[in-house]
Amino acid sequence: MLDFNIQHVLILAILICILYLLLNNTICNTKCNTKCNIDGFSVGGRKNNLRNEINELQNEKENIEGKPCNVGDRVSCPNGGFCKGNQCCGDGSICPSASNTYNGCAKLKSYDCTSEDPLSLCQGNIPELLSFKVGLNTGDTSFQICPDALEPIKNKVIIQSNFKIEGDQAYKLPDGRYYIEGLFVNDGILCIGWRTSLYINNKFENNGIININPPSSTDSGGILIQGEGKINNTSRGTINNFSIISNKNHIINHGTITNYVDRSGRGGHGSIHNENDGNIDNYGYITNNWKIINENAATITNYSRATITNNSEIVNRGAGTITNSSGATIINNKSINNIMTSTFTNSSGATITNSSGANIINCATFNDNGEITGDGSICSTVQSDDINNGIKDRRYICKDKDKDIIDDLILHRQCVVDNN
Repeated sequence: MLDFNIQHVLILAILICILYLLLNNTICNTKCNTKCNIDGFSVGGRKNNLRNEINELQNEKENIEGKPCNVGDRVSCPNGGFCKGNQCCGDGSICPSASNTYNGCAKLKSYDCTSEDPLSLCQGNIPELLSFKVGLNTGDTSFQICPDALEPIKNKVIIQSNFKIEGDQAYKLPDGRYYIEGLFVNDGILCIGWRTSLYINNKFENNGIININPPSSTDSGGILIQGEGKINNTSRGTINNFSIISNKNHIINHGTITNYVDRSGRGGHGSIHNENDGNIDNYGYITNNWKIINENAATITNYSRATITNNSEIVNRGAGTITNSSGATIINNKSINNIMTSTFTNSSGATITNSSGANIINCATFNDNGEITGDGSICSTVQSDDINNGIKDRRYICKDKDKDIIDDLILHRQCVVDNN
């Protein structure tokens, strides 16, 4: 009799459980947005949103693959781990998804995955550092205005003594020509207009952000370093170049310099012209999306732990010298041309990553004592004995597109073929 009652009790308990589950499922279907959450589940009162976790993991995967991110996304740090927005990674660098105006870390971004437009930094109501329209305090001995024509674009402003833009300040230089004769320090944001030329004849120290806006198709502007002029772009400094940086003396970069392609329709793109014995010493990051031209006995040295990333064209010509030092990296994603009696040296312990589809064209002296990785081509017109190492490697086989480039260089007398 007892066994029979136990069986009934067990059957009744099972039926109650089934009924409870059916009722609970009905409640879940009718109140999924409040109690049960169709995207996830609840265990012990703790809600776990599976869809959000899956999306977050997908974003991390895409970022690791180098795809763009939004400001504030959770992304991978260069030394491992993750960060979100205006935070610092474990190595002290700014999170790759931080805003471009954030500078609260010991190091700059190792890479930037955001789609944030640097030009947006100079939009809006930004006060003019000097303005022809509102006048200049001629009683201030820090400045001297020298109008040499009626048009504002041809006016000249000489900044004779020391000047500093504080970290919480943003200024723009209106149309004109500006000559830095004293020490100029930028800790904030300096916007250089699209019809503005900044001539640096003394020391310019950048701890903040410089935006060189794109010129129109008929006007020119940018930064020109001449005489005793020197730019020291510190580890906290960023230069966003949509125009031209012409260096005839010295650039020291511990921060980030980026040549951008202008998509505003004005027709200007960011380029660096290092010429006439100019020197560029890179200890940080230089990213080229348009052109770097090194010529007329100028020198570019990429030092240990520094990186130059080329996404467009680097031309070394006219007795120019480019040296990739031990511990340094050059990433070539498109084209490097070493021509016209120039010298390119990949030192022992240095690395060139020559990506698939990219090429290195050599018609001069190419000293390869380091490591070259990647599936890109390297085409040389000189004898193999003139290249110190690696010329017999399969990577040094000229492809059809390389031959077309060399034919064009020969046509313009920038490349000589050694037929011996």
